[in-house]
Amino acid sequence: MSSDGKSAVIQTPGQGQLLGQPGPRVIRAPFLPTAPFLSTDPNVSQMPRYYVQTVGPTYTLGQTLNVSQKFDIPGTVVAWNGAVFNTAAGNAFPIGVRPLDTFLINLTTSTRENITTGPVLGSALLGTGENPGQVGAYGYMISAGGTINMEITPLLADLRITIMLTILELRAGSNYLVAGLAGSP
Repeated sequence: MSSDGKSAVIQTPGQGQLLGQPGPRVIRAPFLPTAPFLSTDPNVSQMPRYYVQTVGPTYTLGQTLNVSQKFDIPGTVVAWNGAVFNTAAGNAFPIGVRPLDTFLINLTTSTRENITTGPVLGSALLGTGENPGQVGAYGYMISAGGTINMEITPLLADLRITIMLTILELRAGSNYLVAGLAGSP
């Protein structure tokens, strides 16, 4: 509920509205796989970029580790992935424990927007290299200078935890030069 006492409501269309009668305008669109908007401007390019942050293996067990990823170019987050390596002798995880279940993660932005509403097991949010954790819908759009803050809480000792954000960057104007044009390399 907002500060003025109003709450947001999703109005699904009734049968009459689906048949063309007046009412809220809605469309049905797939949520997965992620389908980011692409520019049709020939002077704009998109390219994937992989932002990687790693924590551990040195930390106090149960301590929340704060990592921030700043974006220098605008883009859309299309996937977030994770990997965990146990650096302890033997390198094994306890029986029945999947690597992404060995830490909690909470994501927020520099504008205090919650991407997750609280800490969750890594496996609840993150995918892997073999099966990427899709953001869904049109992806999560972020502006140049924006930041995603990651709060990572290891649940076991001696872990090296890597988080990778897959971004579809928009390249145009001052941040993209085309070979052969004046001012380009």
